[in-house]
Amino acid sequence: MKKNPLLLLSFFVISFSGLLRAQPSAFDISGTVKTVEKKADREMDMPRGGVEIEEDSKVLEINLRRTNPTVSGEVTVYWMVMIKDTRGNLRPITKGKQSIVVEVGIPTTLESDAFSIKTANFDFGGGHDGKMEQEVEGYAVIIHNADGDEVGAKFQPKSMEDKVREKIVDAAPVPDQQAPNNRKDPRNPRNPQNRLNRQGF
Repeated sequence: MKKNPLLLLSFFVISFSGLLRAQPSAFDISGTVKTVEKKADREMDMPRGGVEIEEDSKVLEINLRRTNPTVSGEVTVYWMVMIKDTRGNLRPITKGKQSIVVEVGIPTTLESDAFSIKTANFDFGGGHDGKMEQEVEGYAVIIHNADGDEVGAKFQPKSMEDKVREKIVDAAPVPDQQAPNNRKDPRNPRNPQNRLNRQGF
């Protein structure tokens, strides 16, 4: 039976492309968000009750290992940690970069700058209590070689990639997490949210 040369050529092109995509990353990358300090709780008096604010200082620990000896170990590591704030919005809480040399097979560890995660517990009596909290949603790590080419990446969770890939190497700083928001609710001028906004929520 004769074989169509065009079909054979197409098969080899598709197979070769698949092999290229299947090439392993030049770096093993993992990350852990760790609590480094638990600050003393703060209490705020409200007209009809009180609020207790808990604050944890955290860092992203990044673990790297170069697995490909043909790839240069002189790299720049970019990272970003995303949180869900009390309004349900996903936003970066910290980002940074560091140029380092990663030797083949030798574990290398980096840490991000510390960032604060806050929780507010409301107690207005009579069963009228509640909670507002910031939550770490995930992190991203991208590694570039000296030419600016990507040689490794990790997005946890993977679904975060489309939202943060362009932002992580952007030179713009993360918005100040302490920036106040002084807008008041006209229906309730004593809304405790207006005071908590000044606490970084």
